[in-house]
Amino acid sequence: MRKYGSLLVAGVTLALLLSGCAKEQPAQTPPAGGADAAAQTIDKGIAGGAAQTADAGTAAQAPEKAPEAAWRFEVTRETEATDYKSPDGTVVASVSYETPRLTLKSESGGDGAEPPEAMRAVCDAFNADAAAYDSARVWGTAWDMRAEGLAHYQAYRENGWEVFPLADELTITDVRQTDELVSVWAQAYVNLGGAHPDWGYCAWNFDLGTGSFFSLNDLTDRPEAMRAVLAEEIVSQIYRSELYDAFYDDTPETVRQQQDFNVFFGAEGMTVWFGEYEIAPHVAGVPTFEIPYAVFASFLNARGERLLALSEEERVLGDFYDAERLWYWFEGAAPVDYEDAEAVPVAAADGTTMELSCHRFSYPGVTTMAQLRALLATRFSDALVAEKLDAGGFAGPLFREIGGALYVVDAGRGDDLTIASVDYAVDLANRRVVATIARQDFDDNTLEWVLTGVTEEVAFPYEAGPDGARFTDFQSIY
Repeated sequence: MRKYGSLLVAGVTLALLLSGCAKEQPAQTPPAGGADAAAQTIDKGIAGGAAQTADAGTAAQAPEKAPEAAWRFEVTRETEATDYKSPDGTVVASVSYETPRLTLKSESGGDGAEPPEAMRAVCDAFNADAAAYDSARVWGTAWDMRAEGLAHYQAYRENGWEVFPLADELTITDVRQTDELVSVWAQAYVNLGGAHPDWGYCAWNFDLGTGSFFSLNDLTDRPEAMRAVLAEEIVSQIYRSELYDAFYDDTPETVRQQQDFNVFFGAEGMTVWFGEYEIAPHVAGVPTFEIPYAVFASFLNARGERLLALSEEERVLGDFYDAERLWYWFEGAAPVDYEDAEAVPVAAADGTTMELSCHRFSYPGVTTMAQLRALLATRFSDALVAEKLDAGGFAGPLFREIGGALYVVDAGRGDDLTIASVDYAVDLANRRVVATIARQDFDDNTLEWVLTGVTEEVAFPYEAGPDGARFTDFQSIY
C-alpha cells in the first residue's frame, strides 16, 4: 500500500484568538460524551491559553512571553493506492482513494505549541469517517478488487482477449470550507470489466461547531415540507432538460418519495445528485441538479442558518419564493390528494344548486383552516390573508373544512405564455422584491416564440415579521 503526501485543498480561518479571555477559556481536556461534546466547548473567539493580567507597576518587570498559538481548521487530501497483481506480475486491479483529512494549522504558534484538545477531537471525528471510506458508500457494495481482478484476468486470458486492469477510484472534485462547515464532494469511478464503467458521487458534510456530520434533514424543522419543495424544483429542472426523454416515466414520483437527498453545499447553492440508474439509465450519466439556497432558505432552522450563513438578500428572496408558493395555492396549485374528493352542494344566485368537486388538502402540519391561516400569516399581512381566505368566487372560498378535514375547490387557471422570463432582485433599502418580466410573442411565420424587447417591473413590498419577510401586497405573475 502506498501513501502520498497531503495536498492543501482549502483553508478558511477558524481562528480561535487569544486575547484577554481567561475566564471564558475552554477546558483543555474534552468533556464526557466524545468528540461531539468536546466540540461544543469551542468558543470561536478563544483558544490555546489564558491571557496574562498585570498592572502598570508589574508589567515592566514581567519576563517576555512567547507568542501564543491561534489555530484554524484546514482540509487536506490524502491518497491511498494499491495495485493487485497476478502470479506472473501483471496488474489485474487497482484501488485509489483520495479522501479528505481535517487538520489543524497554527497561525502564530510558538515553540512546542499544542492545539486545544477540543479542536483535535473535532478533527478526529471527521477523519474517522473519511479514513473508513470504501466503495460501499457509493455503490452499496465493497468489492474484493483482488479477487475480481484475478477472475477477470483469468477469463480474458482463456478467451484470448486483451487484458486490462480493473479499477476502483475516488477523486475529490470540490471542497467548501467556512468558519462553520466543511463540505467535500468526491467522484467515484469503478470498472469491473462490464460493458462500461460506472460513475457516482459521495460527500462529507461536517459541522465544525458541533464536531459532527449532518444531513440535509438536520437543517430544517420541517423536513417533509422542504423536501417537497426541493422535489418540485428537481422535477421542474428535469422537464426543462434536453435529456428529459431519457428519464424514467416514474422519475417524478421517485424524486418526490426521497426521504433525504445526497447533497454538496457550494458557495452559491446546493448540488443534489442521484445514483446511476436511480432515476435515469446510464446514457443520462449521474443526474445532478444545482439549487440556489434561496429556493429553500425559508425552511432552515437555526442550525441551517448558522451553517449556510446566507446573505440578507438570499433570506428575503427565500421568503418571497415561499410566499409565491403559498399564493399559487389559490391559483390551482394547492397540494391535494386527488383520490380523496368530495362533492359540495353550492347555492347559486338564481336559487338553483350545483355541486363542486373538492379535493382533500395535503400539506404537512396543515389540516384545519386555523392552521392554514397561521401558515399564510407568516408570509402575508393580515389583510392579504383575509382577502385570500375569506373572499372567493361565485362558489365562495376555495378552502373549506368538510368533516373535520381541509378541502380545496377544484379550480385553476392557465399560464401567461407571453412571459419569456422573470428575474428577481431584492431592494433592501425600500423593503421590496422587484420582479422584472421579459415579454415574448408568437411568430406565425417561424412558429416560434420571440422576445419583444418589452420588460415590466412588479414590486412586492414587505415588512419584517417574526418568521422573516411578510408581504403587504402580492399578485400572480405567471
